[in-house]
Amino acid sequence: MISRCICLHIVMLIAMVAHCAEVLYPPEDWVSGTLPVMYITTHDSVPVISKDEYVDATYWIDPMGNDAAAVGSPLLQYPLQIKGHGNTSWYRVKKPYRIKLTEKTPLFGMNKNRHFVLLTEWRDGRGRLTWETGFFVSRLMGLAWTPEHHPVELVLNGEYMGLYFLTEKIRVGKQRVNITQQADNETDPELITGGWLCESDNNGDSPQTLLIDRTSGRYLRTTIHDPEVISPEQLNYIHDLVKNADAAIYCKDKTSTEWEQYIDLDMLARFYLTNEVLYEIESFAGSCYWSKDRGEDTKIIFGPVWDFDQAGRIWGSQKFCYEQQDGDSFDGIRNHWIAEIAKFPRFQQHVRQLWTEFNDSAAATIEPHAREWVERVRVAHEKDVFRWYDEFKKYLDIDQRSNEFLGVIKEHSAWLSEQWAKPLPVIGDANADGCIDYNDISTLARHILEMPIDTFNTTNADAYNDNAIDISDLVGIARQIYMHEHPDAVLPYPKPLAFGQSDKAIDPNIKMFVNKIDKTGNDTIIASVVITGNLDYPAFQLDISVDYGRILSITPNNCNKHRIMTNYLDASHNAARMLLLSDSLTSILDDNNQLTIDIRTVLDTYGVHRLHLKHAMLAETNMYPHCMAWTIQALDPQSRPNGDINNDGIIDVDDVNAIINIIMHYNTQGNDFIYNSDLTGDSLIDIDDVNQVIKIILAQ
Repeated sequence: MISRCICLHIVMLIAMVAHCAEVLYPPEDWVSGTLPVMYITTHDSVPVISKDEYVDATYWIDPMGNDAAAVGSPLLQYPLQIKGHGNTSWYRVKKPYRIKLTEKTPLFGMNKNRHFVLLTEWRDGRGRLTWETGFFVSRLMGLAWTPEHHPVELVLNGEYMGLYFLTEKIRVGKQRVNITQQADNETDPELITGGWLCESDNNGDSPQTLLIDRTSGRYLRTTIHDPEVISPEQLNYIHDLVKNADAAIYCKDKTSTEWEQYIDLDMLARFYLTNEVLYEIESFAGSCYWSKDRGEDTKIIFGPVWDFDQAGRIWGSQKFCYEQQDGDSFDGIRNHWIAEIAKFPRFQQHVRQLWTEFNDSAAATIEPHAREWVERVRVAHEKDVFRWYDEFKKYLDIDQRSNEFLGVIKEHSAWLSEQWAKPLPVIGDANADGCIDYNDISTLARHILEMPIDTFNTTNADAYNDNAIDISDLVGIARQIYMHEHPDAVLPYPKPLAFGQSDKAIDPNIKMFVNKIDKTGNDTIIASVVITGNLDYPAFQLDISVDYGRILSITPNNCNKHRIMTNYLDASHNAARMLLLSDSLTSILDDNNQLTIDIRTVLDTYGVHRLHLKHAMLAETNMYPHCMAWTIQALDPQSRPNGDINNDGIIDVDDVNAIINIIMHYNTQGNDFIYNSDLTGDSLIDIDDVNQVIKIILAQ
């Protein structure tokens, strides 16, 4: 058996030698002699014209006296496969390639592997520095893994192709993206939690899941690189993961940490900073890789870094890399998530801390490393420019180009230090005195009421970060105060909604209709309204009105199992609002699995009656405060102290906090406390009543 294998190996070797002997290599003056040369010859010298299908080939590497090990020789070449690589770069004259070796090989001292990429850096009017500097900074930043790459000159089918960069391919593996590899077509719910290797992409690759980007309205594309063959269960998992992370990121409450349940903050900050140092303006648009290991408690890990084609653009560095850039034709829609994540103070603080550490220990090493790299590739760069002269001639002066690139990086770093030396915005600190207290409520109220004010910080006062300073920010500031006093509290998100809005629309499978109408007297009727379907919610709100008549009462079935509040929406009592609160509406359904509400009304003198059901909504638990603000009833408006909500004999900021607590449902302190809070007399306790209390305070 052994002798048979030896004979087979000899036959293969003779075949390769015979095949290679036909190859004509280029004149010596084409090769620079300063870098290793990689020779690749396809079978029958067929051209490489596809990104999808590999071509069989052989290769060998001549170190040309450099500190690298030779691989084979003209008479001993090794098999590989080669195909095209890249998106935009594939359509240039000089093309990048992906290669797959037959056996794992430690090329140029890299970890043994079969998969590599030959990059062109085709947009490199920046001194051949973008990718190497990006990888160098990534290592300085401490990302989990950064690809290695080495400059080589490529000869393909006997033709000199110029300067390339042999680079480790991003793949799952113990010495690359080190996560548990997931099987193709997996369906087990526990096993599909990882490992995932994905890319936030700007191309229509496959397999891919799509989500509408909240900023642009275009697709947020998530390309799945590993596993390669996706089951419906796997696709649903990754789609839900991205969707849930997206919703948490776009939460208006920037003190929320929910997004950190999905994304590792530290690795995201390091990934972001690497791209920010390089001023890479497409860092979160395409070639934005991230992974997730197996387990429900694992998080999205951003990295490794890859594409630096847009790094260090010479026409601007006075913006963050994720902002709208001068000369962009993409309407500022390049990047996903990062501009929104950058609004979270916890992320800002972590970035600033990492930036300080980086500046103190590593930033000064970037330029010396870059200068050394330029010298290493200088001669091969010139050969490459002459090889592709029509396209690359403007890049010939590598010193000018590299100086411009390093100048942008230095200028941008100085600007970043200036920005991050400024105090971190304290959301809620409207008067910028460094603390959040009730003075901020008064300050914001003065601004809203257009009254004289000494100090006002727009950024900090915009508690909901929605680019609008309005009365609802008072609730946001009150929440900040509460969170500082009770840091472990878990509170609902309290931004008031407009009339008729809800966080949960009526499910299309839920039906609401009038089942029967009973006349109980000469002028009184009861209409039984039935609600049926998926009612697994804790709150239900319904606005009701009658033409010409008057509403007497609203009574759901099983009254002893829930709380109900109603109030009249106008003085004539022909419009009312009902709020039904329960642990779950399903617990109060009748024997027919329905919720029935009896509405007793009085007919007018002509016996006319027409019932209208409108503005119905189901609500999650965190909607309680909004529903409370809309439905709490004021029984005796005449007995209210004018603004003294907490009945302590004075009208001050404690009354402001008291009424906000009612709206937010933190503390109602009994019915009297609630009833004395309707300062506007509209039978609603809402943000308008807060406004009235503040006006009284400011007038004192």
